[in-house]
Amino acid sequence: MTLTFPRKNLAINNLIDFREAGTIYEFTDYLKRPEDEKGGWEKDNLQFKLDHIQRLFENMNEEINQTIHTSNDKTVNIFFEQLKSEIAHFNLLSVDKDYFVQISKQWNENKYNEFLKKVAIKEQEYFNQPERNKYAHLEKYTSSYYGFLTGKMETREIENKNFYCIEEKPNLIDLNFLDKYLEILERVTEKFSDNVSKEIELYDKNKLAGKIVEDSQSFYDKIVKKIKNNKVIAILLLIFALYVGVSEFIKLTRENKENIDSIENNGSRYEKPSSDLITLKIDEISAVDYAPEPEAKNVTITLKVIPKSNTKYVPIKSKGELILVNSKGVSTSYDFDLNGVDEGIMPQAVSYIYLDGMIPKKIYEKIVKDGGYKIKCIVHYDNDVLPGEQKFSSGIFNLEKESIKN
Repeated sequence: MTLTFPRKNLAINNLIDFREAGTIYEFTDYLKRPEDEKGGWEKDNLQFKLDHIQRLFENMNEEINQTIHTSNDKTVNIFFEQLKSEIAHFNLLSVDKDYFVQISKQWNENKYNEFLKKVAIKEQEYFNQPERNKYAHLEKYTSSYYGFLTGKMETREIENKNFYCIEEKPNLIDLNFLDKYLEILERVTEKFSDNVSKEIELYDKNKLAGKIVEDSQSFYDKIVKKIKNNKVIAILLLIFALYVGVSEFIKLTRENKENIDSIENNGSRYEKPSSDLITLKIDEISAVDYAPEPEAKNVTITLKVIPKSNTKYVPIKSKGELILVNSKGVSTSYDFDLNGVDEGIMPQAVSYIYLDGMIPKKIYEKIVKDGGYKIKCIVHYDNDVLPGEQKFSSGIFNLEKESIKN
């Protein structure tokens, strides 16, 4: 099983996107305009980007603290190693001007080449029209067309031009305004750093989790190691093995090893499987593009969990299901990772767990465009803890464009 941390992933992916050339173009294109042309929906859109990414950083910080205070050392180690690796790989704590100049120039080169191809196609289409050969340059002629307002055929005079007039401009990044974008990015990076650096520093000083290497041996393996290093115990065990029979000794040893976990996780801690242990409600749905898989959409569903138990935990598997039902009633099931269930569902406390996984981007676009889709979520009792089969289902949730945080 690969652990996923949805709020961290959302924050990291949005920060990566904020540092890409497409975002640089959006900001520099707006910043270079005269003051009387600024404002409107474009300003609102850019401000939304800034507000949204700051909220994602704050949500990530909440997930960091939740992981630190509610998860075991192994989960804490996995979280911070993932986070440190992503920060290092994408250089997220640095604003290197030379790098952003380079990707801006590459963007401009690509966009200009695309623009030239587009102009060449339109120019060829223009000169392939029969009017270019029929009339001399600047010669005037009349053309008929249907007037939708008048409801009849009308004519207009056109001046033939034997050259193609380019009316569009390529979407190029104005490098004169790159510094202003970088000032904004520096403030965004500072906000990101404020939400991760302190905790990473504590982790690097081994103040948040023990070293996995030191605790990687099971109790059984440690006992075996001690036996190997103690000659007196080894001799006594050898005599015992000869007395009762090697096969019985091996059988007993295997049984002891298999029962270690069951002794630690007995029925005094966990509820036995039953259909009325928890109630699930879909609280929030978010979707984000995921850079490594451009044809997929990363969907995270926040589930509110209301426990019925007063004293015992409810063990839940770390895999769940998203059931998607279209307007014709046809359902499709997706296997999702389930986060926030390391220790099980806590008694007497409302909590939140997170289904996180991928769906095809084409399916997501149909959901947003066509509407009429419904979903429900299913999680399963962990029968590795106590035997028994039981699943828990949320209610049906009507998917609408407004209900998804994109």
